[in-house]
Amino acid sequence: MGVTVAFADPNIEKQITIKSRVWEVASADTLTCPRLTFPLGQEAMVQVENSGSGLKEGFRLKIKVTESRNGLLVEGYALIGMYDPNEAELQARIFGLFDEQKLEINGAGQPEWANELEVTGCFRVRGQAHVALSTLHGDFWLKEGETSSGYKLIEADLRDSEVSVLIEKDGHRAWLGLRAQSANKPLNFVHFLDKGELIFMKEIKPDAKITIPYEVEAGEKMMFEMTVSMVDSVRSRL
Repeated sequence: MGVTVAFADPNIEKQITIKSRVWEVASADTLTCPRLTFPLGQEAMVQVENSGSGLKEGFRLKIKVTESRNGLLVEGYALIGMYDPNEAELQARIFGLFDEQKLEINGAGQPEWANELEVTGCFRVRGQAHVALSTLHGDFWLKEGETSSGYKLIEADLRDSEVSVLIEKDGHRAWLGLRAQSANKPLNFVHFLDKGELIFMKEIKPDAKITIPYEVEAGEKMMFEMTVSMVDSVRSRL
């Protein structure tokens, strides 16, 4: 199933082209291979799915690409099979995807309180994350979904060696771990939802290929792949 969606505007200088493919690992059969063209910095979406409310079946790719210190920041989600698009959208917003006020990768522009906060330990019990935080006024543990000392732990990904936690205070959110990386180290973050839907934020060089293995709810192993290119539409006409 190939789908081409174009939001290109010849009056906009920089355009993004996404060539993507989803295939089954066992059979190597390609399930879909959508292609999108859209302006740099704008959201784009392609969807081929059954109509109706609640759960949907098919494929949906929503994506946004901006320039970053390390090249291009690619953020979005890919849904295939049976999925809840509302839950995917909610989780994407929780992780800060598509947010015009997103913090810079090098940490610049974070709330002042985030610069005084440090993750010093973490563990997960019965599926719930516990994170140790250190501040100028003392140390404390914070449980996922709960608030302590004015801080709320929104989300935690403890699967990798680099802890990724999203903290909220006074109505503002900031990343620790994930966002506190070296400015020279590309961002590489993938999060899977219950039914196998994937959310991603990755920094890449133009024309680089992103490949992400994952499983859908039925346990089928899938592979999601996309190549992200940027074209200067003004220069290309010269």
